[in-house]
Amino acid sequence: MYPVNALQPDLSVYQQRTLQSAAVEPGCCSFLGSLLERIAKVFTDAFEWVKSLFCKPSTAQPTPSLTPTRVTPVTGRASTEQLLNFYRGTHVDNQGRTLAQIWAWDDNQLEAVHNYIQWLFPNARPSGPNPTAPLLNDEMVQAFASDPALRNNLHTSFLRMLRFYGLQLDEATMQISRAPNAAARQAVWLTPGNHNHLRITRMLFCLNALGLQQDAQAFFGILNDISQNEGRTAVPAGTLQFWRNAARA
Repeated sequence: MYPVNALQPDLSVYQQRTLQSAAVEPGCCSFLGSLLERIAKVFTDAFEWVKSLFCKPSTAQPTPSLTPTRVTPVTGRASTEQLLNFYRGTHVDNQGRTLAQIWAWDDNQLEAVHNYIQWLFPNARPSGPNPTAPLLNDEMVQAFASDPALRNNLHTSFLRMLRFYGLQLDEATMQISRAPNAAARQAVWLTPGNHNHLRITRMLFCLNALGLQQDAQAFFGILNDISQNEGRTAVPAGTLQFWRNAARA
């Protein structure tokens, strides 16, 4: 038999007295237990219903995190004046390097870095590895034609790249030959589809356009010789023709 004090405190006095009356009747324990369970369930359901009326769950949504707007820095193409000042030694390239610093690089650095050649040997076409590099134009051509210092510095750039390729120039005869380390250097650039073949085309075109036609002709001469000898399997006819056209040979 359930004791009266086990009932929920919300029961009315009348209901408590009714239950007390029923509790003293003999033989009705099972009936009383069932009745108490039903009453308890009724009151529990009623309490939850009332609570739902006055205690609404919060409908506030969490504040979404704000993703900051992605800002892509815009860097314009370097101007002709910047290129000219770079070659005069009074300006840096778009990576903060001076011309003299690039001349001082070792061969490994010249091979590994791909965004300096566009400043040393500007061309009229944009470059993928350095799309903001200055482009060769008529103003640049005229500046190099009228300024021997610019041409001398371009010639120095050319000599540095010749050493990179294992070549050497005889200034007296303007003939280019293989340097003692030619074989070791050819292992770096004289292979099929090597990216240096594109660099060579760029160099030939720039030298020819900026007043160093003799350098371009001498360079093509040794390249032609190499392509017919140790470079037979590395320099296809199409590449050699590109070099010829760039040097106007």
